Amino acid sequence: MRPFTILVILALAAFFAAVAALGLWFGRLAGEHAGPPTIQAAATPPAPAPPTTAQPDAPQRTFAAVVPYRPAAPPSTISAFRLMDHERKVVTEADLRGHYSLVFFGYTNCLQVCGPTLANLSLAMDELGTAAESINVYFITVDPKRDTRTVMEAYVRGTNERIRGVTGTDEQVEAALAAFGAERIVHPAATTEINDTLIEHTAVVFFLDREGRYKTHFREGMPAFEMAMAIRNGW
Repeated sequence: MRPFTILVILALAAFFAAVAALGLWFGRLAGEHAGPPTIQAAATPPAPAPPTTAQPDAPQRTFAAVVPYRPAAPPSTISAFRLMDHERKVVTEADLRGHYSLVFFGYTNCLQVCGPTLANLSLAMDELGTAAESINVYFITVDPKRDTRTVMEAYVRGTNERIRGVTGTDEQVEAALAAFGAERIVHPAATTEINDTLIEHTAVVFFLDREGRYKTHFREGMPAFEMAMAIRNGW
Protein backbone atom coordinates (compact mmCIF):
# COMPACT_ATOMS: atom_id res chain seq x y z
CA MET A 1 0.00 0.00 0.00
CA ARG A 2 1.27 3.44 -0.86
CA PRO A 3 2.35 5.70 2.00
CA PHE A 4 -0.17 8.35 0.98
CA THR A 5 -3.10 5.98 1.24
CA ILE A 6 -2.03 4.86 4.69
CA LEU A 7 -1.88 8.48 5.87
CA VAL A 8 -5.39 9.15 4.58
CA ILE A 9 -6.78 6.13 6.42
CA LEU A 10 -5.10 7.10 9.68
CA ALA A 11 -6.35 10.68 9.36
CA LEU A 12 -9.95 9.54 8.88
CA ALA A 13 -9.77 7.20 11.85
CA ALA A 14 -8.40 9.96 14.04
CA PHE A 15 -11.20 12.28 12.85
CA PHE A 16 -13.99 9.86 13.66
CA ALA A 17 -12.49 9.08 17.05
CA ALA A 18 -12.34 12.77 17.86
CA VAL A 19 -16.00 13.23 16.86
CA ALA A 20 -17.09 10.35 19.06
CA ALA A 21 -15.13 11.67 22.02
CA LEU A 22 -16.59 15.14 21.54
CA GLY A 23 -20.12 13.67 21.52
CA LEU A 24 -19.54 11.87 24.79
CA TRP A 25 -18.19 15.06 26.40
CA PHE A 26 -21.26 17.09 25.35
CA GLY A 27 -23.55 14.35 26.67
CA ARG A 28 -21.96 14.42 30.13
CA LEU A 29 -22.08 18.22 30.23
CA ALA A 30 -25.78 18.23 29.40
CA GLY A 31 -26.43 15.62 32.10
CA GLU A 32 -24.66 17.67 34.77
CA HIS A 33 -26.84 20.75 34.16
CA ALA A 34 -30.09 18.88 33.72
CA GLY A 35 -32.51 18.44 36.65
CA PRO A 36 -33.09 15.11 38.29
CA PRO A 37 -34.90 12.64 36.12
CA THR A 38 -38.66 12.90 36.21
CA ILE A 39 -40.38 9.77 37.42
CA GLN A 40 -43.83 9.33 35.97
CA ALA A 41 -46.15 8.79 38.90
CA ALA A 42 -48.48 5.88 38.63
CA ALA A 43 -52.11 6.83 38.23
CA THR A 44 -53.73 7.00 41.66
CA PRO A 45 -56.88 4.89 41.75
CA PRO A 46 -59.97 6.77 42.89
CA ALA A 47 -60.73 6.42 46.56
CA PRO A 48 -63.34 3.76 47.13
CA ALA A 49 -66.77 5.08 47.88
CA PRO A 50 -67.81 4.67 51.50
CA PRO A 51 -69.91 1.59 52.04
CA THR A 52 -73.57 2.28 51.60
CA THR A 53 -75.67 1.39 54.58
CA ALA A 54 -78.83 -0.20 53.34
CA GLN A 55 -81.77 1.84 54.43
CA PRO A 56 -84.64 -0.26 55.71
CA ASP A 57 -87.74 -0.13 53.60
CA ALA A 58 -90.60 1.90 54.92
CA PRO A 59 -92.75 -0.37 57.07
CA GLN A 60 -95.43 -2.01 55.04
CA ARG A 61 -98.98 -1.49 56.24
CA THR A 62 -99.96 -5.10 56.37
CA PHE A 63 -103.01 -6.20 58.27
CA ALA A 64 -105.49 -9.00 58.40
CA ALA A 65 -108.69 -7.65 56.91
CA VAL A 66 -110.72 -10.24 58.77
CA VAL A 67 -111.29 -10.41 62.51
CA PRO A 68 -112.20 -14.03 63.31
CA TYR A 69 -115.72 -14.40 64.64
CA ARG A 70 -115.24 -16.21 67.95
CA PRO A 71 -117.78 -14.97 70.46
CA ALA A 72 -118.14 -16.82 73.73
CA ALA A 73 -121.64 -17.62 72.49
CA PRO A 74 -123.42 -16.28 69.39
CA PRO A 75 -126.27 -13.95 70.36
CA SER A 76 -129.55 -15.81 70.64
CA THR A 77 -131.34 -12.50 70.13
CA ILE A 78 -130.08 -9.34 68.47
CA SER A 79 -130.00 -6.39 70.86
CA ALA A 80 -131.15 -2.88 69.99
CA PHE A 81 -129.54 -0.80 67.26
CA ARG A 82 -130.69 1.95 64.90
CA LEU A 83 -129.28 2.66 61.44
CA MET A 84 -130.42 3.97 58.03
CA ASP A 85 -130.36 2.22 54.67
CA HIS A 86 -129.46 3.70 51.28
CA GLU A 87 -133.13 4.54 50.64
CA ARG A 88 -133.30 6.64 53.84
CA LYS A 89 -135.32 3.96 55.64
CA VAL A 90 -134.60 3.39 59.33
CA VAL A 91 -133.26 -0.07 60.13
CA THR A 92 -133.54 -1.43 63.67
CA GLU A 93 -133.51 -4.86 65.23
CA ALA A 94 -137.30 -4.90 64.82
CA ASP A 95 -136.87 -4.78 61.02
CA LEU A 96 -135.12 -8.15 61.15
CA ARG A 97 -138.39 -9.88 62.03
CA GLY A 98 -140.96 -11.23 59.61
CA HIS A 99 -138.42 -12.53 57.08
CA TYR A 100 -135.06 -14.26 56.94
CA SER A 101 -132.05 -11.98 57.04
CA LEU A 102 -128.45 -12.09 55.90
CA VAL A 103 -126.25 -9.49 57.59
CA PHE A 104 -122.71 -8.62 56.54
CA PHE A 105 -120.41 -6.01 58.08
CA GLY A 106 -117.86 -4.41 55.76
CA TYR A 107 -116.97 -1.18 54.00
CA THR A 108 -116.66 0.11 50.45
CA ASN A 109 -112.89 0.75 50.65
CA CYS A 110 -112.21 -2.80 51.82
CA LEU A 111 -109.24 -4.21 49.92
CA GLN A 112 -109.74 -7.91 50.35
CA VAL A 113 -113.11 -9.40 51.26
CA CYS A 114 -116.04 -7.00 51.04
CA GLY A 115 -116.42 -6.71 47.27
CA PRO A 116 -116.30 -10.47 46.68
CA THR A 117 -118.64 -11.14 49.61
CA LEU A 118 -121.22 -8.67 48.32
CA ALA A 119 -120.96 -10.26 44.87
CA ASN A 120 -121.47 -13.71 46.40
CA LEU A 121 -124.51 -12.50 48.31
CA SER A 122 -126.00 -11.11 45.11
CA LEU A 123 -125.32 -14.35 43.22
CA ALA A 124 -126.76 -16.43 46.06
CA MET A 125 -129.97 -14.41 45.92
CA ASP A 126 -130.17 -14.94 42.17
CA GLU A 127 -129.58 -18.66 42.60
CA LEU A 128 -132.34 -18.94 45.21
CA GLY A 129 -134.81 -17.54 42.72
CA THR A 130 -138.28 -16.91 44.15
CA ALA A 131 -137.14 -18.24 47.53
CA ALA A 132 -135.04 -15.08 47.89
CA GLU A 133 -138.25 -13.07 48.24
CA SER A 134 -138.39 -14.12 51.89
CA ILE A 135 -134.83 -12.86 52.57
CA ASN A 136 -133.47 -9.37 53.16
CA VAL A 137 -129.74 -8.72 52.90
CA TYR A 138 -128.14 -5.97 54.98
CA PHE A 139 -124.67 -4.70 54.14
CA ILE A 140 -123.75 -2.65 57.23
CA THR A 141 -120.71 -0.41 56.93
CA VAL A 142 -118.01 -0.39 59.60
CA ASP A 143 -116.68 2.86 58.12
CA PRO A 144 -119.52 5.41 58.43
CA LYS A 145 -117.23 8.44 58.08
CA ARG A 146 -116.57 7.55 54.45
CA ASP A 147 -119.56 5.32 53.70
CA THR A 148 -122.33 7.89 53.65
CA ARG A 149 -125.81 7.01 52.48
CA THR A 150 -124.97 8.29 48.99
CA VAL A 151 -121.80 6.18 48.83
CA MET A 152 -123.65 3.08 50.00
CA GLU A 153 -126.40 3.66 47.44
CA ALA A 154 -123.86 3.80 44.61
CA TYR A 155 -122.04 0.74 45.94
CA VAL A 156 -125.06 -1.58 46.08
CA ARG A 157 -126.53 -0.30 42.83
CA GLY A 158 -126.50 -3.06 40.25
CA THR A 159 -126.53 -5.86 42.83
CA ASN A 160 -129.58 -7.87 43.82
CA GLU A 161 -132.48 -5.57 44.72
CA ARG A 162 -132.84 -7.24 48.13
CA ILE A 163 -129.42 -5.98 49.26
CA ARG A 164 -129.65 -2.85 51.39
CA GLY A 165 -126.64 -0.65 52.06
CA VAL A 166 -126.82 0.48 55.71
CA THR A 167 -124.94 3.23 57.54
CA GLY A 168 -125.26 5.56 60.51
CA THR A 169 -123.14 7.47 62.99
CA ASP A 170 -120.00 5.96 64.45
CA GLU A 171 -121.82 5.27 67.73
CA GLN A 172 -124.74 3.65 65.93
CA VAL A 173 -122.42 1.36 63.99
CA GLU A 174 -120.68 0.35 67.23
CA ALA A 175 -124.05 -0.55 68.72
CA ALA A 176 -124.91 -2.68 65.69
CA LEU A 177 -121.57 -4.48 65.86
CA ALA A 178 -122.11 -5.21 69.54
CA ALA A 179 -125.61 -6.50 68.84
CA PHE A 180 -124.14 -9.24 66.62
CA GLY A 181 -121.02 -9.87 68.65
CA ALA A 182 -118.97 -8.53 65.73
CA GLU A 183 -115.86 -6.34 65.87
CA ARG A 184 -113.90 -3.74 63.97
CA ILE A 185 -110.37 -2.38 64.46
CA VAL A 186 -109.66 0.99 62.84
CA HIS A 187 -106.04 1.60 61.82
CA PRO A 188 -105.15 5.31 61.53
CA ALA A 189 -104.20 6.51 58.06
CA ALA A 190 -100.50 6.24 57.18
CA THR A 191 -100.83 9.49 55.24
CA THR A 192 -103.09 12.49 55.40
CA GLU A 193 -105.37 10.84 52.87
CA ILE A 194 -108.56 9.67 54.54
CA ASN A 195 -108.84 6.83 52.02
CA ASP A 196 -105.68 5.34 53.50
CA THR A 197 -107.53 4.30 56.66
CA LEU A 198 -107.64 0.52 57.06
CA ILE A 199 -110.24 -1.37 59.04
CA GLU A 200 -110.14 -4.96 60.23
CA HIS A 201 -113.58 -6.37 60.79
CA THR A 202 -115.69 -9.44 61.32
CA ALA A 203 -116.45 -10.70 57.83
CA VAL A 204 -118.80 -13.64 58.30
CA VAL A 205 -122.35 -13.51 56.96
CA PHE A 206 -124.98 -13.81 59.70
CA PHE A 207 -128.11 -15.82 58.93
CA LEU A 208 -131.17 -14.87 61.03
CA ASP A 209 -134.53 -16.61 61.23
CA ARG A 210 -137.96 -15.02 60.77
CA GLU A 211 -137.97 -13.92 64.40
CA GLY A 212 -134.75 -11.99 63.92
CA ARG A 213 -132.77 -14.55 65.94
CA TYR A 214 -129.33 -15.84 65.12
CA LYS A 215 -129.43 -19.19 63.29
CA THR A 216 -125.85 -19.54 62.07
CA HIS A 217 -123.16 -17.72 60.15
CA PHE A 218 -121.34 -18.46 56.91
CA ARG A 219 -117.56 -18.40 56.75
CA GLU A 220 -115.62 -15.68 55.03
CA GLY A 221 -115.40 -16.16 51.28
CA MET A 222 -118.07 -18.86 51.06
CA PRO A 223 -118.99 -19.31 47.38
CA ALA A 224 -122.47 -18.27 46.31
CA PHE A 225 -123.67 -21.79 45.45
CA GLU A 226 -122.63 -23.09 48.89
CA MET A 227 -124.34 -20.17 50.57
CA ALA A 228 -127.55 -20.76 48.62
CA MET A 229 -127.47 -24.46 49.52
CA ALA A 230 -126.88 -23.69 53.20
CA ILE A 231 -129.80 -21.26 53.21
CA ARG A 232 -132.15 -23.85 51.65
CA ASN A 233 -131.04 -26.43 54.20
CA GLY A 234 -131.45 -23.96 57.07
CA TRP A 235 -135.04 -22.83 56.58
